[in-house]
Amino acid sequence: MTPTIQYIAEVPSNIALIKYWGKVPGHEQLPTNDSLSFTLDQTSTQTLASVTDAGSFQVFYDQHQLFESDPFAKKIFSHLKFLAKELHFNRKLVIRTKNSFPSGCGIASSASGMGALTLASVAAWTQSSSLEELEDQGFYREKLARLARLGSGSACRSFWGGFVQWQTAESESLQLVKPLWPSNHWDLSDIVVIVSNKTKPVSSSSGHLTAPSSSLFRPRVAAIPERMNSLKAAIEKRDFESLGRIIEQDSTEMHGVMMSSTPPISYYLDETIEFLEWLKSKRYSEEFTAYATLDAGPNIHVICETK
Repeated sequence: MTPTIQYIAEVPSNIALIKYWGKVPGHEQLPTNDSLSFTLDQTSTQTLASVTDAGSFQVFYDQHQLFESDPFAKKIFSHLKFLAKELHFNRKLVIRTKNSFPSGCGIASSASGMGALTLASVAAWTQSSSLEELEDQGFYREKLARLARLGSGSACRSFWGGFVQWQTAESESLQLVKPLWPSNHWDLSDIVVIVSNKTKPVSSSSGHLTAPSSSLFRPRVAAIPERMNSLKAAIEKRDFESLGRIIEQDSTEMHGVMMSSTPPISYYLDETIEFLEWLKSKRYSEEFTAYATLDAGPNIHVICETK
């Protein structure tokens, strides 16, 4: 009996310093504005994929089997079916996946999850044991990032380290993902503060659909290009205070759009607000300098210089 070969992929999550919230209607994954992220190295998804002769995909998360009817698993099965159809692979896969951090609560688990799922699945179908072997089969990093993006938009930024920009465009095919600076350009740290590991009440996919209903949506989108230039200048100069002000403003504005949409969405918990106030008080009293940013969830990313 031939042993089953498992292909293992590990992909990190990322924290968006300038975020996107809202997508262009009529397009699968076309954000209304550019985003810029910092790739993390301790929060990741590890996914094992192997080809099976079974008649359906099998998915296990933390050793528990998931089914297509499970809300948590719906996106996984949908992306597997998309990849199989898009790439003309007929054989089914057994997927075993796990995170090094809580999922579904605003720490970009969909980015690392869809990235690892895409990478492991394509590796298993093509029997590729490295990125070089995937390239030999025509699956360059850019193509893998594009495929992962169609499962979760922010996944495309996790295929590079350091600071990465996702540029929107008039159509999906014209979008670009650009690595801007490597991680060693600036010794920054992201301390993830978990105030709740519960699955957030409204998914990001659902939230994107309601974003244009907010009166704050268009002004925020209009301000992004200038903000993006300012953030790039801060990163280039390693100007931490400027970076901090920009990312806090962007995060606060994005959550303002959420709270003023119809229906309103609030990911903040009392503990979130309490921690943000505590952090600001420490900064104002000059005990230490750190800034906060939140994705679509209650948990806080504290950005600081590692020193």
